Amino acid sequence: MLKSKKRRSQSEQNKMLLLDVASEENLTDALFPAMDAKLRQHWELGLLGLTLSGHPLDLLDGQVKGITKIKDLKELPANHGVKLAVWVMRYQSPPTWNGNRVVYICAEDGTGIADITVFPDVQERSGEVLFQARLLLVEGTVQRRGPQALSVVANRIAEL
Repeated sequence: MLKSKKRRSQSEQNKMLLLDVASEENLTDALFPAMDAKLRQHWELGLLGLTLSGHPLDLLDGQVKGITKIKDLKELPANHGVKLAVWVMRYQSPPTWNGNRVVYICAEDGTGIADITVFPDVQERSGEVLFQARLLLVEGTVQRRGPQALSVVANRIAEL
C-alpha cells in the first residue's frame, strides 16, 4: 500500500511538472531558452534532418562569397561559370544507353529550384559527397536547353 501511494505521488508530481511547462506561452522557448536562432536551426537539422525555424542555408550567414542565387540563373548566358550554395532535395541516377553513370541533383536555395548534372569525372573527384550531403557548394557552368529550360553542369562539388 505504501508503494502505491509513492507511485501515485511521483506520477502526480510528473503531471504537475508537465502542466507547468505546457502552460508556458511558447513551449520551445520554455524548453530551450538559451538557444539563439542559429543554434536552434543546428539542433533541428541534427535531430530532424530539416529546419523548422528557417532555411538551412541561413546557417551559412554569408560565409561563402561569390554565390549565384538560383533565381538569377535565367539571366545568365550559356557556359557562364557559377557557384551555387544549395540544399539537396533529391538525387537521381537513371540508367543511360551507353552505361555511363550520370547523377542529377534537384536542389534549391530558397530563391528557386535548379537541376544540376554531374558527369563521371566529377563524380570520381567528389564521390564521398554525392548521395551523402544535403548542403552543397556546386561550381559549374550554365547549360541552356531552350529559352526557359536550363541546368548547371557541375565541375566541382563540395559539402558545406
